[in-house]
Amino acid sequence: MNEKKDLITEEQKWFNSILPHKREKGFNRKPVAGSNLGRKWSKEQHKKMSNIMTGKRHSEFTKQKISNMQKGRKLTQEHKENISKGISGNKNPFYGRSHSMKSRILMSEKRSGEKSWNAKLTFEEVCEIRRKYIPKKYSQYKLAKEYKVSRGTIQNILNNRTWRE
Repeated sequence: MNEKKDLITEEQKWFNSILPHKREKGFNRKPVAGSNLGRKWSKEQHKKMSNIMTGKRHSEFTKQKISNMQKGRKLTQEHKENISKGISGNKNPFYGRSHSMKSRILMSEKRSGEKSWNAKLTFEEVCEIRRKYIPKKYSQYKLAKEYKVSRGTIQNILNNRTWRE
């Protein structure tokens, strides 16, 4: 009899019966006993976890331990083939192909604004965006939603990185 397994099973019964309303209030946010599967992390928790490792590197001792664990490790033939495919570039559907002459000419031309191959906005829309933008009143986020583009696109337009006049 595995005590840990029995405890997890018992904990899951409690999760499923008595505690759902308490989990919503933050009592125990784990929906699966003994696991973080399905747990919703708050923005603050994400930031804390991210900051813990920012700028940190493994010590030489830790690097040596990782190296020792990997020594003598046997890979399956399937695993070796998958690694080989990843290295060789076979995952890329355009691997070994080339662009047509027409495509090369179009890509080499300096195109900006509406003439750009990936333009989603017209010159008039860009002018409207610049007129409408008022910091803290009509935000970049609202403009992005309205014109169905990313906030970064709006920022680039406002900073004249794209759609230069």
